[in-house]
Amino acid sequence: MCGIAGEFIFDPAGRVDPDLIQPLANILRHRGPDEWGYHLGCGGRALLINTRLSIVDLANGKQPISNEDGSIWVTLNGEIYGFAEQKKELQQKGHRFRTRTDTEVIVHLYEEYGENFVDHLRGEFAVAVLDENRELLFLVRDRFGIKPLFYSELPGELMFASEVKAILRHPKARRKLQRESVFHLLHGLLMPGETYFEGVRDLEPGHLLRVSRSGIVKRRYWDLPFVPEASAHADEEEAAEELSRLLFESVRLRLHGDVEVGVFFSGGLDSSSVAAAVAEISGRAPKLFTIAFTNPNYDESPGAGRFAAERGMEHHLVPIGPGDLGPGFERSIWHAEMPVLNSHGVAKMLLSELARRYVKVILSGEGADEALAGYNSYRHLMMLEALRLNPKDAAARADLNKLLNNFSLHSGTLPFRSLISYDRVTSLFGAYPYYVARAQKIGGAAKRVLARDFRRAVENSDPVAEMAERIGIGKLAGLGPVSAQQYYFFKTDLANYILVCMGDRMEMAHSIEGRTPFLDHKLVEFACSLPQSFKVRGQVGKYILRKAMSSRMPAAPAIVKRPLMGPSAETLGLDRRSGFLSPYLERKVVQDAGIFDPLAVSALRYAVRFLRRGTYAHGVAESVLTIIASTHVLHRLYCERFEDSAARFSVAPVDRSVPVAAM
Repeated sequence: MCGIAGEFIFDPAGRVDPDLIQPLANILRHRGPDEWGYHLGCGGRALLINTRLSIVDLANGKQPISNEDGSIWVTLNGEIYGFAEQKKELQQKGHRFRTRTDTEVIVHLYEEYGENFVDHLRGEFAVAVLDENRELLFLVRDRFGIKPLFYSELPGELMFASEVKAILRHPKARRKLQRESVFHLLHGLLMPGETYFEGVRDLEPGHLLRVSRSGIVKRRYWDLPFVPEASAHADEEEAAEELSRLLFESVRLRLHGDVEVGVFFSGGLDSSSVAAAVAEISGRAPKLFTIAFTNPNYDESPGAGRFAAERGMEHHLVPIGPGDLGPGFERSIWHAEMPVLNSHGVAKMLLSELARRYVKVILSGEGADEALAGYNSYRHLMMLEALRLNPKDAAARADLNKLLNNFSLHSGTLPFRSLISYDRVTSLFGAYPYYVARAQKIGGAAKRVLARDFRRAVENSDPVAEMAERIGIGKLAGLGPVSAQQYYFFKTDLANYILVCMGDRMEMAHSIEGRTPFLDHKLVEFACSLPQSFKVRGQVGKYILRKAMSSRMPAAPAIVKRPLMGPSAETLGLDRRSGFLSPYLERKVVQDAGIFDPLAVSALRYAVRFLRRGTYAHGVAESVLTIIASTHVLHRLYCERFEDSAARFSVAPVDRSVPVAAM
């Protein structure tokens, strides 16, 4: 993994400011501490920067990398799998290689296929390709958004980077919060393509940006190929066997490299499947790394410890108790570059810090719940749909009552007995995404915490309709309820929150490369072909994965899903007695940011002390306070004290001795 950044100046007379190169590299140093490089091209109008975390070809993999005549240059953040076979094919066609890196394969794939080179990439990646002869820059992001890539149209140029902070370091950039994005987050809506800074865009997963002197063109090169239920894969045994094959192939591909690999491990079905596959394929037990909350309602370490002991795997824990996440909260927001709903991102950052002492590459189970419908919300959605179609369905009513009578925020469901505004939502989306009910429920409450002027500004906005436009009006039509929710989740919460706050950004804060076997596009494409009954059956999700892994893990069918959540109220301290976060919730700070109402914030801080923990009301209050506090942290770090924050959280600056690459 690496950090990448660069510029493309549209004016033929313009030139990249050479004094900007090193500051850009410095601020991305945590993503690539091993070495760095850059290339000035197109007569000085284009710049590519790379800070490298060396995983493959440690001695010769310095980036950016060019073709034989220096007309094509590439910088890559991520991993391309199966590149060794592609290299052989390209060599047979006359291409010559100087290294054994995956980055150099991209150079020659572009020579061979033009901008369709992206169709030949398998893995997690953010790529910049500079074609000197045609004066073109291509920016490409992987199919699921595992690797970040941001861009901004500044006066006379386009700038891109792995992290927003590199763009904001540019003197033309505005360091100002995008308030509407915070408003959307308060509704639980994570908009595709949106960031929390004015003028900065997030290149959506599965998209390519073509940049030339004529302007910018964006196109989608891949999308989730969900099929209608009537066309779904019908043979259960065959499906389980194929899923097992694809998972083990995906894990095998992600074991490549010249460094040791570990596993982020919760003891759940997903990470257990990955750990078991790593051990079977590699012939050695991987090191496991687990978050251990002292609050038993959130703690998964006992089950993880049993699995590790039974299989003889080295197991490392990060214990987290009351107040333990407070000291790392600012740093986690610096890296996440967004407000957060929960303290789990800080926990993941601390886990990454521990893992980096032992390994450089980590595998995780992220993506399995999206690809194979593991969240409890999918079961809840099916119950609600069954009752909508047949209100007298006694079995569905009994299942719903059982679910809601045992309601817990730790289950990942919402206490709803119906899908709010069903006809309107389905007219917008083509189906009813489960988390749109969340937005409908808390939308009114969200406005009550806003500052008066901001509340007036968003009075007539409709976040649900805006989300439908981002997803595509009617895009989910023809899909079953589970597939529709899966599509929505991939495009929103997974790409714009889970893979940020609990993925790449927290991992790369400690220069550790995360790999996600369940987000291999061939595995996901197969999962999209499966019927609803292979994913959710009875009271469990990921049915087909449980079946596929049952011979290797006899306990797989019974493993209960528990989403990773941090008890923010206790781990951060959100009430008036909190010493750490109080500065970010005080009246003047709230007023200066101009997003929230100081009186509402004060009342919420008071109320959260008396609401019973574990209830829906406490969960909403806790989440809203966490959003408010983290928004103010973001405002202070990026808008008020950017240079101080960069110096405070940056690692050692890059070596100044790197020569300028050929122009």
